[in-house]
Amino acid sequence: MAEEKNSILLSDVSIEGNTKFSDSYLLSLIGLRQEQPFNMTLLEKGIERIINLYSEQGHPMVEVRLVDVIANPDNGKLDLRVEIDEKNIIKIASVNVSGSRKTREEIVLRELPIRAGDIFDQRKIDQSFRQLINLGYFYKINPCLLYTSPSPR
Repeated sequence: MAEEKNSILLSDVSIEGNTKFSDSYLLSLIGLRQEQPFNMTLLEKGIERIINLYSEQGHPMVEVRLVDVIANPDNGKLDLRVEIDEKNIIKIASVNVSGSRKTREEIVLRELPIRAGDIFDQRKIDQSFRQLINLGYFYKINPCLLYTSPSPR
């Protein structure tokens, strides 16, 4: 691939605020490399991958932000600083089923991979949603499955 003459190269990409995953692992998810041309689309997709990773590990409220873009006048390259606010681990307080006229709540609940007390995992939430649809017991399924409470239970 031919490199554009006017592309700006990266000097450094740093990550701050992460405690759950290593800098090197998170940087690999972003996919930007030193001495390579800066690519905003790649950065946005990398941030999305980091958000998905955290939401699968109990942190659905994580915030990932590009906080600094510094142009280095000495070498004409960019330094990027990404900040992560992991927030607290979220546990599932309860799983509720309502509106089923064809079967009892406990029968529906036993078919779901998510249980009260589990650490939040977006993959299990998505799988539960698909399983509810596949059960065929419901005319309409409300996809808003996460409600936060002001205090832990």
